[in-house]
Amino acid sequence: MRHKFLIKRNENTKELRIREYANLEREPKNEWQRSDATAFSLIGEETYGKGAVTNAIEKGKRHLISVLRTHNMYPIGTYAEEIAVSVMGLYASEDKRLVELSFDDKAYFEREETLPKPSTSA
Repeated sequence: MRHKFLIKRNENTKELRIREYANLEREPKNEWQRSDATAFSLIGEETYGKGAVTNAIEKGKRHLISVLRTHNMYPIGTYAEEIAVSVMGLYASEDKRLVELSFDDKAYFEREETLPKPSTSA
C-alpha cells in the first residue's frame, strides 16, 4: 500500500495539521501499468496546537514523534521519523508551509528482507 502524508502549518491559527492518505485499491503487478493518478483516500487526520509541537521540537526528535503519534495517527517508526524531520523543517523555515511525503510499504518490506537476521544462540 502507498501512503501520502500532507503536513501543513497554519500561520493564522498557529496549528499543525497532518493528513494521511492511502491507496486502498489493489495495484497492478507491473510497474509500467501503475497510474500516477491512482486514487488516494483520506484515512486519518490530526491537528496539533502550536505549543505542543514547538515544545516537542525543543526536546528533540524522539519527543516530537511521541507527540505526533496519537490514537488516530500512528505511523510506523521509519515513517514517523521522516514526518518528525519534516515538521522540524517546517518550523525552522519562515517560508515553508506545506510538505508532502510519500511512502510505499512494498519498498519498506523489501528493505527489511535484505537486513541481516539476528542470530539466536542456544
